[in-house]
Order: sequence, then structure tokens, then C-alpha cells
Amino acid sequence: MNQTSALDPEVVGDVLKVMKDLAKERHDYGCCNA
Repeated sequence: MNQTSALDPEVVGDVLKVMKDLAKERHDYGCCNA
């Protein structure tokens, strides 16, 4: 495995998807980011 494997497009896409889900939940709570 490459140490750069964490930067693979698929992994980045997964991370962005999770971050979007978290941002949605935070928005429901009205926390931090607008």
C-alpha cells in the first residue's frame, strides 16, 4: 500500500460525503458553521 493511498479520489469522496452529512446534522443543531 502507498502512504499516499489516503489521498485517493475514492477516499476523498467518502470523506467529503461524511463531512457533508456531519455538516447537515450540525446545521440542524444550529452549531458553529452556517
